[in-house]
Amino acid sequence: MISTGLIDLTAPIASHAPGPALAEAEAFHQRLTTATELADPGLVFGEWESRERVIISAWVRQVYDEPLAPLLLQGMSADPGIRAEEREARLRETAGMARRISEHRPAVLGRRGTDPTVRAVAAVAAMRAVTAHALSLPSPPPRERLVRDVWSVVRDTVLGAQACDRRANTPGRPGW
Repeated sequence: MISTGLIDLTAPIASHAPGPALAEAEAFHQRLTTATELADPGLVFGEWESRERVIISAWVRQVYDEPLAPLLLQGMSADPGIRAEEREARLRETAGMARRISEHRPAVLGRRGTDPTVRAVAAVAAMRAVTAHALSLPSPPPRERLVRDVWSVVRDTVLGAQACDRRANTPGRPGW
């Protein structure tokens, strides 16, 4: 037997604890959906940025304290039912964001902007990846920093060059 004094290197490696059950994954997504639906102030709130920031903030705050979030957001479950549930949740999030972008168009995308669904797919993927990564770290960042980081990525993904330089479409100063 080889021993370091702390760990028996010849002992069989224990398998990972089983992942969440389908019911747990469904309950996680239901809590997330409820939190974001309750946070949505609707069209009366004004521009897309203000509205979406409230929704994204609620989403991040909800997943921050969820122990299952890193596993589920990465879509790494071996269970096909859980993977299907996660895919459906991602599609619902994407459809919701695309609808909100469309409701505020052309202010968000301009008259010749990209299809709102394309922007929403990219933004939701980025939101989930950044959050899953942060929550998987040995020391996750403070919740409010993660809220700011995720919002920054979503905003830049949806608004593109507009988010980086609001003057891009100013007369005499053409954008790409």
